[in-house]
Amino acid sequence: MILWIDTRVDGRPERSVAANLLLRQVAVFDPRVEVVDWHTVAGEEGVLIADGVHLSPTGKDRFAATLAQAVGDHYDVPPLPPAPR
Repeated sequence: MILWIDTRVDGRPERSVAANLLLRQVAVFDPRVEVVDWHTVAGEEGVLIADGVHLSPTGKDRFAATLAQAVGDHYDVPPLPPAPR
């Protein structure tokens, strides 16, 4: 399994959308490839810092959980414990 993680840059939304569309178009040609939807998760409140690109501490936890979930969907991986708050 190959996991590609899409992108989100709040200051350049049109570029993020175009890049993510390209990832999904290419992934169609290889059944081993899955695109992980980080774009939606990164749009949640508090995930990115004020620059709209880099991860907040909460964002780092959400990124790790999103990737772990995607891996766990394809492999027998136990779920991560909840992140400390």
